[in-house]
This record gives sequence, C-alpha cells and structure tokens, in this order.
Amino acid sequence: MSSQSQAYLLEGRVAVETGSLQGIRKAVAIGLSQAGATVLVTGTNLERSQKVSEEVLTGRETDYFIGDLS
Repeated sequence: MSSQSQAYLLEGRVAVETGSLQGIRKAVAIGLSQAGATVLVTGTNLERSQKVSEEVLTGRETDYFIGDLS
C-alpha cells in the first residue's frame, strides 16, 4: 500500500480516545485524527480538553467530552 492510500486509512471512522489530555493518549488522539478519523477527546478538565481538541483538529472534525469514564 502506498503512503498516500494509507494517509486516510480511518476516513469515515469515529475514535473515542479516553484520558487523552496528555502523554501517549494525546499523541494517539492526534495520530488518529491525522489518519482521517473523527476524534472524541475525553478528560476531566474542561480547559485542557478544549485545548487538546483544538490541537487534534488538524482540519478534521473533533469534539470533547468532560467526565469520568471509569
């Protein structure tokens, strides 16, 4: 598979990345967005969730959810 065909491998998919406000989970959320997925960022801090959602956006649809999913 060429790199161009892999660029949007997750186009049309939705990814819910829990605990995605920092570290590896934040990087995963960004990677999912770059792969074409619509990403739902989750966390317990409103300001950080908004900031990460904006970072993840990269021209894709994204949103955030505030709450404890445990």
